[in-house]
Amino acid sequence: MAYELKQQNLFRNAKIGQNLQAQQNDKIRSDQIFWIDADSPYPPIQAYLKKLISLGNILNQTMYLGLAEFETHFAIYLPGTFYRKHIDQFESTKTRKISFVYYLNDTWQKEFGGELLLYNIEDELIQNISPLGNRFVCFDSQLPHEVHPTQRTRFSMTGWMKTRSTSVLADNILTQITQ
Repeated sequence: MAYELKQQNLFRNAKIGQNLQAQQNDKIRSDQIFWIDADSPYPPIQAYLKKLISLGNILNQTMYLGLAEFETHFAIYLPGTFYRKHIDQFESTKTRKISFVYYLNDTWQKEFGGELLLYNIEDELIQNISPLGNRFVCFDSQLPHEVHPTQRTRFSMTGWMKTRSTSVLADNILTQITQ
């Protein structure tokens, strides 16, 4: 499906930052993305979204994370593209808790590159993950990580499981108080 979306020119250059402050910076991030809508008419996307909801429920039941929503997109890394070391948690809103990547390439080889590198808080490499097809990876959104340059086109579905923002919670509380 990601390949078909790419053929239709639906992918856009990815940005860094949040909302109005988001900007494109090819020195930090050079992939392209296509946001996935919860109302997508495609059965494979609906199946994927249902799996994410199930995983979020399991994480809440076992780890008490308070996950309430998620956002996800297709990502394509063309040959030579990358994403420098970063964390997924925004400074202004701390709602992203779990980052995840689902790799879509069927025949990925080590020499193609595109690995996901995970670091601990002390900036020590803790895992080097090859983007093998049908591999699902999730990790704490505060962990530094990066995507090494690819030598072949690499498709994935990437996203974040989130808690509700405090502004949404405050709005809900105010609504309940005033009713």
